[in-house]
Order: sequence, then C-alpha cells, then structure tokens
Amino acid sequence: MNHTVHYKGYTASIEYSDEDACYVGDVVGMKDNMILFDGKTIEEIHLKFLETIDFYLEVCKDEGREPEIPTAILIPLPTDIFNIAFEKAEHKGWTVPKFVAEAVQTSCN
Repeated sequence: MNHTVHYKGYTASIEYSDEDACYVGDVVGMKDNMILFDGKTIEEIHLKFLETIDFYLEVCKDEGREPEIPTAILIPLPTDIFNIAFEKAEHKGWTVPKFVAEAVQTSCN
C-alpha cells in the first residue's frame, strides 16, 4: 500500500513496513529537512502526520525562521516502471527524480 496525505501545503507518502510492523511516512519535496513519522494504524499515522507538521511549523516559528516549502510533487509509478527508472538512473549516476525529469524534458522537445 502506498498512500499520500496532504496538510497545510505538505504531502506525505505513507507505506506499510513489514520489517517494522507499522506504517511509516515521510514528507515529500523537502530539500533541507527530512520529516519522518510512524504509526501502528491508519488512524494513528494520519494523526502523527498532522502533529508532525504542526510541530515542524511551531519549531520554525519559535526559531524565527521560515519553514521550508516543499518543492517536489509525488508521482506514483508502477513498481516495474520504477525499477526500470531506478536502474537507468543509477547507471547514469542520477536520482530517479532527475531521470524522470530528463525523460519528460526529452519527450517534450
């Protein structure tokens, strides 16, 4: 299961981790901050996402700094397509997002 949730301009990707026996989530599109959270149930992971974003925004406010605005979007890919993109990107020394961006740019020219 791969699921996305949105709150206050932030998007998180949520997946179930068999290894950890819980749902894990991360906020996508962040360059300087890695925001991770987890929960045992769908309800708990959604609540943790909201709490995590609220906490992040409060910390930024307390420290007198602007919160980072996500700069990327999440585009779900079928596993087989992602694996192909991953292999091709790795061969070029790129990330998957860079490979996908280059592929889209090339196809648009």
